[in-house]
Amino acid sequence: MGIPRRLACLLTACAITVVPAITATSTAAQAVTPPLIRLAGPDRIATAMAIAQQHPYFNDYAIIARADSYPDALVGAALAGSFQAPLYLTPSDHLDQRVLTEITSRGGLEDLVVILLGTADVMSANVARQLQEAGVSHLMRYGGNDRYDTAAIVARSVDSWVPPEYGGACRFIVATGHDYPDAVSGAWLAYSLAAPLIYTDGTDVPASEVAAIQDCYPQLAREYIVVGGPAEAAIPKLPPASKVTVYAGKDRYDTSAQVLMAASAQAVFGPVDAALKVSVATGSNWPDALTGGTLGPVVLADPNVGLTPEVLDALKARANDIGVVQALGGTDVMPSVVAVQAQQAAATP
Repeated sequence: MGIPRRLACLLTACAITVVPAITATSTAAQAVTPPLIRLAGPDRIATAMAIAQQHPYFNDYAIIARADSYPDALVGAALAGSFQAPLYLTPSDHLDQRVLTEITSRGGLEDLVVILLGTADVMSANVARQLQEAGVSHLMRYGGNDRYDTAAIVARSVDSWVPPEYGGACRFIVATGHDYPDAVSGAWLAYSLAAPLIYTDGTDVPASEVAAIQDCYPQLAREYIVVGGPAEAAIPKLPPASKVTVYAGKDRYDTSAQVLMAASAQAVFGPVDAALKVSVATGSNWPDALTGGTLGPVVLADPNVGLTPEVLDALKARANDIGVVQALGGTDVMPSVVAVQAQQAAATP
């Protein structure tokens, strides 16, 4: 593969707004807030592109998921972490022209590998055709009969690319496959640990995923990071593990706060990062939180209400570790008042 290249952001597709750090001075103490950056575009596809631009470097890989359905897209976080690849979104029936231009503008298409998430029924063959016509010759597609089968296929691929000397254990992120909030809260864990997502089906774990778990480096210890109460109910159906960690709050916002409390800034295959890049995203939809989860932990917010006490407490508790706060999406989905609320909560005393 060639030298990783940083993509050139299309000015018409995405926007990055920086709000400088604020210093509040009083006679008693001085508080310094981290800078606030807004990563946004006119739609979820452009916002994903703006988020991709924040990665410190790119390998010769790109991952594309459909923008209108979460099951296959959510499993892409672990792939992005293992390949150090940007994660893009597109309509299911064609490749968005902005994404195509972004990918092909990087040059070196002879070395580029593009991974499509989902079968041709989920993501049309038109997407592959457009890439091939643009000069991309290395295409991979991960897709199964359903969301659980796709998760199993991706889990096997991630495990095959993460040698034991890097991880020391077979780690899996476990979240319900019936909804998105817990899985997006776990996206940074999946990315940073290159740990594949396992979907639970109610209190059950489908056989294809159980087999994928059992096939991961049998000589290594097995660990589960369970995100959300619904997935916790399926733990007895998982193959035995040496360690099980559960992050399950009273709601999606509390669960995201618990993940923040445990998050590390360091990714297994990424550059050394001294400070956390914490994003705040709407809890009412999944695309911004998923793609933002490739940068750092994401806390969820109700844009009409603001941050919950649990999220505010987590931001305050991790203030010394937070280097930047990132608002994901435009002000219509993440109002400035909520973004500033997160920035101020992360102020160091």
